[in-house]
Amino acid sequence: MDEIYEEDEDINPYFDDIALGSSTVEEHCRLLRRTLLKARKANLKFNVLKTQQSQTSANYLGHVLSDERIKPDPKKIRAIEEFATPNCKEDLQRFLGMVTYSANLHHTFQI
Repeated sequence: MDEIYEEDEDINPYFDDIALGSSTVEEHCRLLRRTLLKARKANLKFNVLKTQQSQTSANYLGHVLSDERIKPDPKKIRAIEEFATPNCKEDLQRFLGMVTYSANLHHTFQI
């Protein structure tokens, strides 16, 4: 999908997910139309049950995106807080993977 939308900086594909960023309803409609036209041309199909449209915030790749900022998904933070104390190397690696992913968005994070 990267090749299909590479010229559109407001269309952000990641594997089988796409996030659109717009400031106004009119801009969002134009962007959505452009996204769908390019998808049709490339024979891509979307599952309407998995779409979130015209949202002021959305979960995307473990983060919450809004017009104000990007912040960690509260579910991800809760999973970190509730993670049992690692008892083996694999548990520690799993824990470090979880916290490293969210660390760059959490200003009070420390290891």
